[in-house]
Amino acid sequence: LVPDLNAKNATQIERFRRSLTNNHAFLYHLSEGTNSAARQRFLDLKENGLVGSNLVGIHSLGLQPHDLTFLASKGGKAVWSPFSNLLLYGKTLDLDQVDAAGMKMSLGSDWSPTGGKNLLEELKVARWVSKSQRSILSDERLVRMVTNIPAEILGWDSALGSLRDGTLADVLVIRGTSSDPYTQLINALERDIALVVIHGVPRYGDTALMNKLTAPASLEKATIDGKSKRLFLD
Repeated sequence: LVPDLNAKNATQIERFRRSLTNNHAFLYHLSEGTNSAARQRFLDLKENGLVGSNLVGIHSLGLQPHDLTFLASKGGKAVWSPFSNLLLYGKTLDLDQVDAAGMKMSLGSDWSPTGGKNLLEELKVARWVSKSQRSILSDERLVRMVTNIPAEILGWDSALGSLRDGTLADVLVIRGTSSDPYTQLINALERDIALVVIHGVPRYGDTALMNKLTAPASLEKATIDGKSKRLFLD
């Protein structure tokens, strides 16, 4: 749900309650803003018994430390979008407060007008924020926030989010071996993406690799930051 819940509308409240009850994860644009009106959107949920383990609050920017603690105590989660927060409000989540609350949080890019255009960009902003807040999040943890942690939040971790037996073969290959693999991923630019495999099917990558893995006649051409790429969309 993107629009704010109208706490005076009984029909909306019951619809929200059903969505929360009937889904493993219900994603809600929660308290996007820094003023009392933004925080009130969280208080509306709290006052109506709508804070539970299935609630995933996108942004949660207007929450105070004790609000974060309450959300976490109920099993609620958050999706952090630092680039959009900083551009729109000049502020983003206090990572110390999130950690102190013990809340599970993933990373997302919100939308293209103010968020990162892709997760590689959003990861860079998230790392910059983390460093400005005493390097609370390691590069490994940041990468987990776009892989296995969101899969767990959505209840999809039996199929997605990690490379192991029984999961779908979704693979991202990044050029370079000069540093820690998590750091290498966050440092990467779009041109450094050598290969993307989805469900075991090569879908995008460097021309030479894609020509080896897929019939060249079925590929579409693309140039990304001066680098020749190929797409397989069948």
